[in-house]
Amino acid sequence: MTAAIIKRCSKEEIESKSEMKNGDKGRSKSLKAASLAAALAVTAIIFSVSSGAAFADTVSSADGENTYTDTQVQQSNTPQITEANISEGLAFCQEYPVKLSLDGTEIQTSEKDVPPVIITPSGETAGRTLIPARALFEAMGAEVKWIDETQSVEITRNDFKVTLIIGSQTAIVNTEVKMLDVPALIIDHDNDYYGSTMIPVRFVAEALGCDVKWENDTRTVVVLSPENPNNPNNQSSEGTSEQNPSRGDTGNREDNSANGTITENDTIIIEGYEFPVYDMNSLPQPTENAKTKLVAIDIGHGGQDAGATGHKGQADAIDEKDLTLAAGLAARDFLKSAGIQVYMVRETDYYIEVKEHAYMANDAGADLFVSLHINSSDYETPNGTETHYNTKTDAGGRSEKELYGIASADVAQEIQKEMIKALGTYDRGTKNSPEYAVLNKTVMPAVLIEAAFLSNESNFSMMKTEEFTERYGFACAKAIINALNEAFPD
Repeated sequence: MTAAIIKRCSKEEIESKSEMKNGDKGRSKSLKAASLAAALAVTAIIFSVSSGAAFADTVSSADGENTYTDTQVQQSNTPQITEANISEGLAFCQEYPVKLSLDGTEIQTSEKDVPPVIITPSGETAGRTLIPARALFEAMGAEVKWIDETQSVEITRNDFKVTLIIGSQTAIVNTEVKMLDVPALIIDHDNDYYGSTMIPVRFVAEALGCDVKWENDTRTVVVLSPENPNNPNNQSSEGTSEQNPSRGDTGNREDNSANGTITENDTIIIEGYEFPVYDMNSLPQPTENAKTKLVAIDIGHGGQDAGATGHKGQADAIDEKDLTLAAGLAARDFLKSAGIQVYMVRETDYYIEVKEHAYMANDAGADLFVSLHINSSDYETPNGTETHYNTKTDAGGRSEKELYGIASADVAQEIQKEMIKALGTYDRGTKNSPEYAVLNKTVMPAVLIEAAFLSNESNFSMMKTEEFTERYGFACAKAIINALNEAFPD
């Protein structure tokens, strides 16, 4: 199967073609992707998604009163999408279709549209899901408009407007300029010279306040609308134990009282932040069989790779790499004190290429891999804790449990439960995420923890405290021991 990428055209190309008919709603003829006015108004430099060179991209959007213009210089290390990438994605998704779900109801796309497709840019392992512009968002009551003059798609819902320009990695959310991981594209999947406008589902949905998850077992993009009560973005990480059940009493109040002030809600104020009461005085006793297992602790990012940054550019800015290092070292010390064998992927602040994190654990012969991270979003609302895993089988179809005696999903559940007890954050659940390199390049059961959001003010306030990394490390260690004891009893 081949696919044509329909791109913004040069002035000469446009003048040599007839104009695209108005009202075509995002479906255009190949190489008729812009009018002459669009070519002059949007940019003088044409962007091809298959280009590997650096380019400049100027994006303009008008709301009737103001015009917002942003010029970005993109380097060649941004994800490069070629026609081969798209053809491979279309072929794979034809054999293994991707479904769309909104609040539990499957969304059907038009027969004329390109179906949802997962495209993996050249040189990368993680795919990006693109969907027809109208299918999902009109189903949730959003207005989707194709603007021929600027070759852009506008998606408006309530007070939010997202503007995407075909081929550009710059988007506009209301008046704020955002960078896209991959651009919106017009793809002709059957070479009929008509294409579908395909947009990155996660970016747009989250910009509108939705929660987006991937269900690997059913190959479904699960979207929860802003009004859905199960949408974690509706939840606040602040409040009393009545508002958030995860803030209940989880330990001995007297054991915590020396470190802070106990409140009437059975929470404790430490370094100005309200934590749940949580017993950190003792760890479970590992079984003798558990002590024979080697646990790889992977500390996310490091060195030149800061990871996410909270309050970037401000005096109180915090880098993800510093939080994960402190929490990872704490987890190491707690595990070793209990008699668990530990392999550290890194123990100081230096950079390791992402895949090497996994390869180092493989070479060490680890039986379990646990990667510590901190989350972030382009928006302040998302908050809470989530734990990712990757259910694996070998070439012969044998499961993790058969090969290693323990399953990553079970470890993720144990870690998620303990993290919520320790931090009192909103429970975002566990997620099967085979797209993460450290989860798909490791041979042993592997999990990845996203403890909280640096982009959320309440979560950020928690992470400013030394108590946070201590609790992160302790909860991680306790959950690992519990999972090992369950899998390897004496």
